[in-house]
Amino acid sequence: MIGSMKKGWKRGLAAVLALALAWGTFAGGHAARAASADAVLDQAVDTNYASGFIDSRYSAAQYFMPGITGELDQVDLLLNKQGDPGDAILSVIDNSSHVLATVRAEVPQFGWVEFDFSQSHVYLAQDVQYHLSLTAEKGTDGSNGLNWFSNYNNVYDRGYAINPNTNFDYAFRTYMIPDTSISLSDSELSVESDTLPADGTSQTDVTVTLRDVQGDVPSSGGETIEITSTLGQVGDITDNEDGTYTATLTAPTTAGIATVAATVGGAALTHTAEVEFLAGEVSSDASTIEADDDELTANGISETTITVTLRDSYGNARHSGGEAVELTTTLGTISDVEDNEDGTYTATLRAPTNLGTATIRGELNGAPMPHTATVKFVAGLASRSLSTVTSDVGTVAANGTSRAIVTVRLKDDQGLPVADQRVQLTANGGHSIIAALTETTGSDGAITFAITDTTAETVTYSAAVTAPESTINQTVTIVFTKVASGSGSSSSAGSSTDPAPAPPVWIDGHQVDGIVKTQPNGDRTKAIEINITADSLQAVLNEFGGKADKNLTVSVKADADEYVLTLPDEALSLLQENADSIELATPFGQFRLSVADLAGAKSGRTSEDELRLSIARSEAEEQNGLLEAADQGGFQLAGDPIHYRVWAIGTDGKREISSFGHYARKVIYLTEKDGLSASAAVLWDAERGARPAAAEFVSVEGRPAVIIRSLQNGLYAPAFRSLSFADTAGHWAVPDIAAMSGRFIANGVAPDRFSPDAPVTRAELAALLARSLGLEAPEDGTFFRDVSVASWYGSPVAALRQYGIMSGYEDGTFGPEREVSREETIVTIVRAMQWVNGESSASSAGGAELSRYADGGQVAGWAQEAMTTAIRLGLAQGDGERLLPQKVLTRAETVALLHRMLVLAGLIEKE
Repeated sequence: MIGSMKKGWKRGLAAVLALALAWGTFAGGHAARAASADAVLDQAVDTNYASGFIDSRYSAAQYFMPGITGELDQVDLLLNKQGDPGDAILSVIDNSSHVLATVRAEVPQFGWVEFDFSQSHVYLAQDVQYHLSLTAEKGTDGSNGLNWFSNYNNVYDRGYAINPNTNFDYAFRTYMIPDTSISLSDSELSVESDTLPADGTSQTDVTVTLRDVQGDVPSSGGETIEITSTLGQVGDITDNEDGTYTATLTAPTTAGIATVAATVGGAALTHTAEVEFLAGEVSSDASTIEADDDELTANGISETTITVTLRDSYGNARHSGGEAVELTTTLGTISDVEDNEDGTYTATLRAPTNLGTATIRGELNGAPMPHTATVKFVAGLASRSLSTVTSDVGTVAANGTSRAIVTVRLKDDQGLPVADQRVQLTANGGHSIIAALTETTGSDGAITFAITDTTAETVTYSAAVTAPESTINQTVTIVFTKVASGSGSSSSAGSSTDPAPAPPVWIDGHQVDGIVKTQPNGDRTKAIEINITADSLQAVLNEFGGKADKNLTVSVKADADEYVLTLPDEALSLLQENADSIELATPFGQFRLSVADLAGAKSGRTSEDELRLSIARSEAEEQNGLLEAADQGGFQLAGDPIHYRVWAIGTDGKREISSFGHYARKVIYLTEKDGLSASAAVLWDAERGARPAAAEFVSVEGRPAVIIRSLQNGLYAPAFRSLSFADTAGHWAVPDIAAMSGRFIANGVAPDRFSPDAPVTRAELAALLARSLGLEAPEDGTFFRDVSVASWYGSPVAALRQYGIMSGYEDGTFGPEREVSREETIVTIVRAMQWVNGESSASSAGGAELSRYADGGQVAGWAQEAMTTAIRLGLAQGDGERLLPQKVLTRAETVALLHRMLVLAGLIEKE
């Protein structure tokens, strides 16, 4: 059988060779069709020498690699037939042996045979290997078959042949219709300069060069191109009509690295570019001075590092050295300044041996720096030998009312007074009564104890500091003498200072005695201290049937300058089991705190044995600072400032708790002040100035008041501010702009201009929202790589990130200058409301809510749940028929939405 097949092949080959002599190279021949008009000849092997026999049993293959990416239109093979082979069957197969298409063609006696692949839509990639596989429809005995002409040798260098008789390359031609569509991976994006100063004006050209899948640049334009940057502003795009598109990128005023990207017809290019915006020239006004420690022990050896951070006029940190920096201090000594060659300069401040506060000032290249740092020099630990225990009298009548005043005065090793230390006075035997066993020293390091006795005896008293534990060497002895019969009460030097009768106190309307004392407190005329012990609280709970109200209210009506509520650890534990919050109500204000927050402030601190809540009128120094801030900030005080504080007291001293995880409720009763009606409440301190707090102006217990909900403790004051903007006259948002600017939330872009219809950016939205909610950045806040700590929006962005209200992008940027769409703003505001109220945004009627609007289907999937909630709450209203989810929001629309949110969240009253 094999021998017969070979003989038949040889006879066929001889006949073909004879014909070849007559036809030359077989030019022309039979043609079934011409290649399509837009097809081009891609791969071709035209020379021929011999042929290989093929029938239905045998196939032959020619491997090839296209030089063009596109659709295969036609394949020509140089064939002749022997006997009756039927149709020639040609398949195109990829490198995974997957048949892409198969085409039949009638074979003439000899010549080029065209195989039409135009309807098969076979897409081939440039420089990828495929192969042509040829077989015959008929023929099984060697007499009927096809001859595919091959070359004398392997002349095709982009492939090879496989056939039954020879490996010489076959004669073939492939015709391709080139794919001229744009290639996202081959197109390029470039910037003329990859570094620019962050000055708001410097520019660089951005160029998009399109390439098709062949790698060629189109000779014309007309594509829809968008160019974006995570920092800076991209200008209008110019179509150069030669396949390139250019735009100008203008630098921001924030240092950082911008990622520049582009899209073609909405599809993103693979390639991006980066531009680094560098800090500009150093500015003495913007550069900062900071101390590692704000307190040092005044012992002549304690030290802290003072750091100068160089910044440009926009607050961007410099990262190079070489500037002339000098530092001086008003107290203590400071070393020479060291240039760290990274934009920072450091020096060492050493403490003096006297108390006081140092102000550290600097000069940059001879120009004074407005920023300063302060370090307070405080006393060290109490000295056992230098501290004293004395009594105002040596002898006291033992009548139960006459008293001795024992003074403990703490001094450190330098003889300086030690303030804010808990001191315990102990009687070494006897039956005397000490009014308060433990007290805290004042600014002069002293504390007094009142002692009475009804037994004639001699008692020695010793004092000890509770944290760190240390007993004072000195003691004092008092002789209590027997009272003569009928002589009445003996007088003593201390009898003229008997304390005033304790004022009544009510716990949830029930009067409780024996838990109050009234005493002078520094410069104050009067302070009232209420000590809620576990026993007194349990007695009240028993009267309630074992359960208190959800909010336990402790109220006192007597006038004082400060009211202090003390909660020992045992009382706090009992309170946790019976109430959600505790409130101190006084004649000039109220202070309500979550019991869970109070307990959380003590968690893990076993050395702290009590909490102290304080509500007090402001001191003169604070009032002067606040009045100065009002003058500079263009507002007026509309009521008395009130200070709200919380301390944790333990064996290691006093620790102030400045903030909580949930809003505390603070009430200030309003009185007419200069005929003003308060429009806002401000939180003020000397370091950060005045900033807004969420304030609701309502009636509380029949008195006009402002309810402040905030996370921070500190000095609060009602205030009044009225701004007028020339460009808002007649604008629909005037009421919202007036309300929010009066509350210190919305500011103009200039003193008389608000720009209500300008688009709002992510940075502006963050600042408005943080001010609305009274959120402040954590001291260790982490910033996005395109957000500078010193930028005007750095703090609000960090605060909103901390509370999970606004986040950044996957590349680690925040995009502060990106304009904000309506749906993005709605998602952010709904998150804020959830954080305030602790509610879920889920809505079972989401589809129905959105379907009420003509463009409800355009709301992005990630925004649908929030948009549904906003519609249900009345926050999102659209234009009546449309939601306009992708519309860029204006400053006026943003202020109106935030005003609506504050009302719905119950943080401000409905105007």
